[in-house]
Amino acid sequence: MARVCRRTRVRAHPDPCAPPEEAGARVVGAASKAPTPRCCQWTLAAPRARPRPWRQASVEMTGLDNLRVLVHAPTGRDGLASVEVFRKAGLQAELCASPFELVLGLKAGAGALLVAEETLSGQLLDDLATWVGRQPSWSDLPIVVLTSCQEQPAITAWRQCLIVRLRNVVLLEGPVQPISLASSVLSSVRARRCQYAARAHLAERRQPALALEALAATRTIEIEAAGVAL
Repeated sequence: MARVCRRTRVRAHPDPCAPPEEAGARVVGAASKAPTPRCCQWTLAAPRARPRPWRQASVEMTGLDNLRVLVHAPTGRDGLASVEVFRKAGLQAELCASPFELVLGLKAGAGALLVAEETLSGQLLDDLATWVGRQPSWSDLPIVVLTSCQEQPAITAWRQCLIVRLRNVVLLEGPVQPISLASSVLSSVRARRCQYAARAHLAERRQPALALEALAATRTIEIEAAGVAL
């Protein structure tokens, strides 16, 4: 599939974390279609005729340890195409049409997050950074960001700030092959499952301490009651 990347003029920003103008602009489509002004798009590259071992890969789902992939790519059919790729790879995926739905999905639990670069401007980036900062010690949610082919200094600086704020970030430049997208997210979900295992191990280690504290509290109440009776 042909790829056409528009050249954009990026103005310098005093704040390196401020999103540069049209930082995520990317259009991939037929040459006969003119790019929509100020519209940021990414599209999965046409699959090649090659074996796809990732189609047989499957991740075991559990009830409490939610391993679903949240997808927020509101441009065109990009989000639906990604969800389809993940489901063929044996993953549970959910499309979040708005930033509000994405934040709600994160609060309910997720194994990984796939988000288009152009959506990470303004309030959504602040909300994600706040959520990431409030994670418990065992949690480090993997975030896959689909980027454009632009490499201007201002955009590069903004992406570096993005990595700092969201911590566990993988950048994938579009257009991306379905096998590359699926393998990256599968690795992220496996890492997330290890985090859930660490959480269970920590909870298991805390059980004796909690039982001892409960016993001590019970004995204290019994001693106080005996003192009152005397």
